[in-house]
Amino acid sequence: MAIHFILIVYMMLTLNVSINAHLKKEFKLTYAKLGPTEFRVLAIIFNTTCIFCPAITDSMVQFSMFGKEMLLGSLDIAGIVVLLVLIIMYIVTVINDIRDYDKMDPVK
Repeated sequence: MAIHFILIVYMMLTLNVSINAHLKKEFKLTYAKLGPTEFRVLAIIFNTTCIFCPAITDSMVQFSMFGKEMLLGSLDIAGIVVLLVLIIMYIVTVINDIRDYDKMDPVK
């Protein structure tokens, strides 16, 4: 389920890059000093760690939320962390872009 939200936020970030390329004439794929290659390297490191250390993928966390018992694996938790990081990056980027757009075309 988290993967759907990760893809949605990733597409929102991609759309933001396209808008900035058009309005600010700036094509920047880097967020928080991490570009696409760095994200791929981090994913490869995490994936390799999961392959060689099965205790990571076998661990489960059980908790109750809204009266319902939930069981999350370590990959679910990693997906949620990635989702939260992407959302924070998106919000910070949009706020900074709004400031730049306001300087470009101030309200009269």
